[in-house]
Amino acid sequence: MRTLKPWIILAAVCLPVFCQAAPLAGNLSASDKLVAVSFKAMAKAFLAVSDVNKLKKDSIARVEKMNEGKFRKKYSRAYPILRTLPAALKKEYAVSEDMDKAQAIANLRSLNKDRAYQLIDQVPDQTVVMAFKEYGRRSAAAKNNEDISVRIRWVWNKIMLRVRGR
Repeated sequence: MRTLKPWIILAAVCLPVFCQAAPLAGNLSASDKLVAVSFKAMAKAFLAVSDVNKLKKDSIARVEKMNEGKFRKKYSRAYPILRTLPAALKKEYAVSEDMDKAQAIANLRSLNKDRAYQLIDQVPDQTVVMAFKEYGRRSAAAKNNEDISVRIRWVWNKIMLRVRGR
């Protein structure tokens, strides 16, 4: 897997935050905007250097192996964040409190790299920040570090471990 030069990541993260002429939209603080922009940039960078078809295949296989109870448990933890997605996205992907495994697998099968980039852009910054804060609440390491960049890196590394199935 190729690695991105640190200056590319720095530019992708910092430029959108510091080049805004208007006040931050949606009542986000500067640190919240940094979190949202950072995760969206890292997600896009990850997609750029990843084999999306392999990721999709592996994700589908993990969901298929789950029994319905395990799927319900995992989905019920994700749903509070998923329900904050825009209505059009929820409708397109049939996101509801009672989505079943078959729908989740169908959603995964429908993805490709271009659609994944579009989805990243469509997720509201507030949703990204909410997910970041929720994940941080469950982790003593993230809570105990006040440096936002350290918390962002820590959470991203945890996400990458889960994506890679470790």
